[in-house]
Amino acid sequence: MNNHPEAQPDMLDDEIPVHARFTLLPWWIKVFMWIFLVCGGLVPVVFVLSLSGVDVSLALMGLNVEEPFTWEYFLVLGLFLLKGLVSAALLLEKRQAVLLGMIDCFITIPVCIYTGYRSYLSANNSGVSVNFNIEIVLAILFLWKLYKIRYDWENGLPGNQVAA
Repeated sequence: MNNHPEAQPDMLDDEIPVHARFTLLPWWIKVFMWIFLVCGGLVPVVFVLSLSGVDVSLALMGLNVEEPFTWEYFLVLGLFLLKGLVSAALLLEKRQAVLLGMIDCFITIPVCIYTGYRSYLSANNSGVSVNFNIEIVLAILFLWKLYKIRYDWENGLPGNQVAA
């Protein structure tokens, strides 16, 4: 029988020690988490402003949007919303937060590849050099860190504690 109640996979979120999961996150994820939490919270405001005719410029992962209601506009808003939801789940230490973060990475990485490829094609046509987006590196590091902490996060093991 397992003597560590925090290692029980069927535990509710409320039964896991306070801030045990939050300590698994490195400082840089916590910083980006707060940034994207604010950005995700502003998505409804940006959408309402766009509906009222206010010019809103959005940029994320190499996607620069000047005109509202294009597919890129909705993609950027959706990405900000997803990142805000992931940030809220991480902040609230929800059990599914790591899975949501991984899904976010599996969406972010192809978007970064697409914008890099699009930048490369437009640079070849205009003779301008290609810019490297750091977002893909951060997304890969985020995915790697989430993969490393996934078991401990989902089972409520704080940090170095080992289940017997």
